[in-house]
Amino acid sequence: MEPSPQKQSGKQKQSGKIKVVVIGAGIAGLTTALRLAERGFEVQVLEERVYLGGKLGAHRHTIKSRVLSDLEPAERSQFEDIDRKMAEGQIPVVVEHWIEEHLADQSLALGGRPAEFPAGNGRVTSPPSPLHGSEKAWQIVGEYAGRQVSFHLCQYRRGGDQALRFEVSDDAYHEHCYHMYLNWYRNFWELMRNIGREKTRYFEPMNHLTHLFPGREPAAERMHRLRGVGALESAADNLLSGAEPLPDMFLWFYSSIDLVSHPLNPARYLDRTSVHAFMRSRWYASERSASFHEHLLSKAFAVPTYYSSAYAYRRYIEYSLAQPEPMLWALKQDTYAGLFSAFERVLEEKGCKVRRGISVTGLELYPPSGARFDTQPNRAPRVSGLKFKFCGAVGWPRYPEEGESEGFKDGPEQTLDFTPDYVVVAVPPAALAELVNWTNKDSEYPQPARERLPSLATVRKLQSGVVAALDLHFIREIPDIPQGHIVLRDSRFGLTFIDNSRLWNKDLDGTSDGPARPTHLSIAATDFYKLEGMQPEVAKRLIIEDLKRFLDFDDEDINLSKTYLGMNDNDPLFLNEAGSEPWCPETWTEFQNLFIAGDFCDNEIGIVSVEGAVVSGLQAARAVQVQARADKALPVDARELEPIPILLPEAYPVVNADALKLVLTPYAVACKAWSRAIEHASHPERSLSVDCVTQDIAAALSAPGGMVADWAKFGVDLATWLAELSYASGDWWTSRR
Repeated sequence: MEPSPQKQSGKQKQSGKIKVVVIGAGIAGLTTALRLAERGFEVQVLEERVYLGGKLGAHRHTIKSRVLSDLEPAERSQFEDIDRKMAEGQIPVVVEHWIEEHLADQSLALGGRPAEFPAGNGRVTSPPSPLHGSEKAWQIVGEYAGRQVSFHLCQYRRGGDQALRFEVSDDAYHEHCYHMYLNWYRNFWELMRNIGREKTRYFEPMNHLTHLFPGREPAAERMHRLRGVGALESAADNLLSGAEPLPDMFLWFYSSIDLVSHPLNPARYLDRTSVHAFMRSRWYASERSASFHEHLLSKAFAVPTYYSSAYAYRRYIEYSLAQPEPMLWALKQDTYAGLFSAFERVLEEKGCKVRRGISVTGLELYPPSGARFDTQPNRAPRVSGLKFKFCGAVGWPRYPEEGESEGFKDGPEQTLDFTPDYVVVAVPPAALAELVNWTNKDSEYPQPARERLPSLATVRKLQSGVVAALDLHFIREIPDIPQGHIVLRDSRFGLTFIDNSRLWNKDLDGTSDGPARPTHLSIAATDFYKLEGMQPEVAKRLIIEDLKRFLDFDDEDINLSKTYLGMNDNDPLFLNEAGSEPWCPETWTEFQNLFIAGDFCDNEIGIVSVEGAVVSGLQAARAVQVQARADKALPVDARELEPIPILLPEAYPVVNADALKLVLTPYAVACKAWSRAIEHASHPERSLSVDCVTQDIAAALSAPGGMVADWAKFGVDLATWLAELSYASGDWWTSRR
């Protein structure tokens, strides 16, 4: 018989710790875990993979992975007394064959001929520190087709049956995609400070965005650089950058101000519109000014303008205008070395246990006797006193790679019964939907959790997109690549990249760390639909051929052992799709001890971003505090209830955008006519088409009405702003009353 909720509470008080389990070690889940562990909660984090960080993390590419017991006897014998053999430089022949097969596939993908990696070619260097739960690790260096190659051999041991697995991986860390950290990420920067990763020391300020066009002319002649996008001080330079004709650049800037000044409320059905639809409704919009937003949205958020929510994009521009320079920050190291190694160390110091290799496949929710239903103000009835079972297989830690399931044999299916007090689920939307839909038919309560969690039913409506990421390593420095993020205009696959070798070739004090390193590009292919379904090696070949239209290099310059393409179709990104806001779940669920975290959750940031994920994690930690206060009758001054601050981004009053828009409107009229003239000159056949004539007439008729509406809105917003100032400061009339 299950103990009553009252007896459970008494037992919990005796143990002295309130137990919390966090499912998922992405940035949202880790934020929740850290903030609760700091306040004395007993926290465990369950993560399926071998590394932390989720889509913000970094991992090595697994080339081959084999369970020792599955090898042929002759191959198995090569791993006997492995420590002594590797110390003497005796690399298992089967490992050298795995390396040779991988290098041959790489060479074929680049149009070359496979070479040999003969036995005895490789040599063992001083072993690196075992990482990500491996027991032992060795580094293997050799020559292939005249190029030096490097790999890692790691030994893992599975819990339970103590089975051994050997894994060969490349000698580089690969990220889901390159990452950008913006100025207004206030909670993220506070988190970095807490784990010892100060912004000015571990991150590099970036204030330029380069647009590179294809051609054979010197790269300097094909580059157009924008500085401090969003800063009014650099607006004139950006208008003259040449990325688009001057009138269209002005209309792009004007449309950004217009969007910030435009009231959008996702609770209203008619306000659930896309950026493309918003631009289509504006009298001043031109083809080039509308498409220029694509270079920000598609490249930064992996979503085209006809999908992206105008409400979310408005908030992004609003925050960026308030803190425009530097435009963004980039990490000086990969995210494992730069972020999550420190994050994991701090979690351990706080007593938080991170358990890798635990694939939670379902949540079984069952009420103990005496469970009761509570009604909180303004909320639906919630069930209190529920217990949890985590149902899944405890096997090998996983890498998120396609076609790498061979060798990742799970152990016997187990039920992980931790009986925590509270659970925070911090996994992507698709994984959350599968988790709550799991059914244990042998249970006393066989119905899936989703039947009692109607608040999560809408998670399946949230859409995700995929961005393929190519880590392209060279054996030499490729000249004429500017620093910062580069958008390749007219790229067949929507390519954009950053040169990590220049960024990661610096000491943390900002000085150069020796001679220039071989170029290492982190390339994002945002038009993934053109690559979807292809074999990775075929997609890699196509991306490289597209890149050659912009940069001067040969296949012989590519480092075969470190170059890696992550298709990422198993790790899609949540999209700020138009109309998605009402479907984003809240932190709280129908169960008082079950909470949700992730960038797709409803939070004050409202944008798919690292900051949005961090804020959702903070919200989940706060929710646990609130519920623990009620369930455990904690005193107000209890350590567990120490406040968890959430910082909101700064933003200017909307009346500022109204005023700037009114000042710029006469110029917008002139630029609209100028842009139309350029378009007619470029495409005279369109000048007298019914569509073009209709659009010109519609713009001419709607412009006066739009200007009158702008003045009226300015008056209302100004009066509202003055009233808010008066209320906040207290004027003579308020004080007299």
